[in-house]
Amino acid sequence: MSVLVRNLSRTEATQNVVRAAFAAHGDVEDVYLPQDYYTRQPRGFAFVEFAEFVERFVDGEEGFGPRDDAEDHNDR
Repeated sequence: MSVLVRNLSRTEATQNVVRAAFAAHGDVEDVYLPQDYYTRQPRGFAFVEFAEFVERFVDGEEGFGPRDDAEDHNDR
């Protein structure tokens, strides 16, 4: 299951930080933080891949910015 996480801090959110934050919700297989093509800075969102389906996330959990949003991202 892949989850799209929005509103991440562009300066504080790294792959290791995001992985550690979501490890409490399940076994994290991969974290992808897209970067801007020209500046190579994070774009403020991430995709977190879990080994198993995770039924519930804590919406609005403090950590990377004013509010972290998590939503299911279905593979196409």
